[in-house]
Amino acid sequence: MFQILTLVVFAVVWMMMLKNFDTKNLLDNYKFEIKKAKEMNQRLADVKGIDEIKEEIENLIKMIKDPNHYLEKGAKLHKGVLLSGRPGTGKTLLARAIAGESGTNFIYCTGSHFDEMFVGVGAKRVRELFTEARNHKPCIIFIDEIDTLLSKTRRYQQEHSSSRATINQILAEMDGFDRTD
Repeated sequence: MFQILTLVVFAVVWMMMLKNFDTKNLLDNYKFEIKKAKEMNQRLADVKGIDEIKEEIENLIKMIKDPNHYLEKGAKLHKGVLLSGRPGTGKTLLARAIAGESGTNFIYCTGSHFDEMFVGVGAKRVRELFTEARNHKPCIIFIDEIDTLLSKTRRYQQEHSSSRATINQILAEMDGFDRTD
């Protein structure tokens, strides 16, 4: 009798959870915020404290503006740039300034956009992100706090395969098929 009562309680709780859970949002395409090139008003002059790397940033901007010039000379284009530093040091501002100076569209998202309860959702969102970026070429993707995907999760203090799948999908998308992607 106790086993049946436990099973009934479990079934009722499960049905209540499913009733309140909206799978439609999970299956729909995620909408990333895209800033158009003409909306990007940040410039390198707005970023302070980059004297040590200013020449490298200017070369990166030249490469983004005129990739064919570099490809003709046999150079390999950057597939990505990793900005690291403490919170509040201006990484996002620098990325927006690079997009503003180079006249490209800009997509901002955080690592938590890809951290989901279900396996495969993070990798799906990565594919959607890069599809959006390809549809709005030229485009810079800025993923803030990407380290949340690399650290041990808050849930059970262990690394999940879904985080690895998301990171692998990011790397596969960055590799791309086209030299100018």
